[in-house]
Amino acid sequence: MKSLIFVLSLFFVTSTFLSCTKEERVPSSVISEEKMVDILVDVHMVEAMARHNQLKDNNQRANMYYNYILEKHNITLNQLDSSISWYAKHPTTYIRVYEQIIPRLEHSLEMVRTNANTGGQALRTLDIWEKKNEYQLTSLQNSNVPFRIEENSTIRFSLGDEFVLKTKFSCKNVPSSLQLVMQVKIHFTDSTESIFEKKIVTTNPDFEQILRIQPDSKKQIAMISGDLCYLIDKIDNPIPIEIRIFNVEMEQITK
Repeated sequence: MKSLIFVLSLFFVTSTFLSCTKEERVPSSVISEEKMVDILVDVHMVEAMARHNQLKDNNQRANMYYNYILEKHNITLNQLDSSISWYAKHPTTYIRVYEQIIPRLEHSLEMVRTNANTGGQALRTLDIWEKKNEYQLTSLQNSNVPFRIEENSTIRFSLGDEFVLKTKFSCKNVPSSLQLVMQVKIHFTDSTESIFEKKIVTTNPDFEQILRIQPDSKKQIAMISGDLCYLIDKIDNPIPIEIRIFNVEMEQITK
């Protein structure tokens, strides 16, 4: 049976040498973008596990994991092969798919690292986002969706706390020249602060953005502030755009 490793490698190599072509709608015979994201996330996770556990030296066991992926998503290897060939010929769509895959893999990797750093101890997680869960922007200014998170009856900050800000964006008519970021500022009780930022990918019409926040573990947090959609470049007049921000979560990880 053709190895999925070979199929995925062919996907990368072919995409590298293809020039950009006109974007087309994904045909009904091709695996949808949303499903392709889920499949390739699983493939990458299995690839990482295979490297770590040297599964590639045991083809039978490795194929068992790849077959599980095919069964999980109810597809055949031929369907995946032909779909990958289509995506490889449409780099714009391919890039859009990977703009959704990468944040999910980054989040999985950070969770593994966090768990490893605590020696496998159980972590307590809590969603401390208590504001609106959806925002609609029709124009851009320098600060667009500011927020503050302070201690209250349910939120308590502890030494060593880490955070993961997750939200989904749907962007239209956003000039590619604009530098938009998700920004989080950690305020400490000693009056110092740390700023964490991640660039928002505006070329994708619908994607998830994840920002990992790892403050100084020796300092006590007094408050968290930030902006879900911060424009780095200063502007004099608002810029008309269409941005939907939704499914907002701020995950607090306490060791």
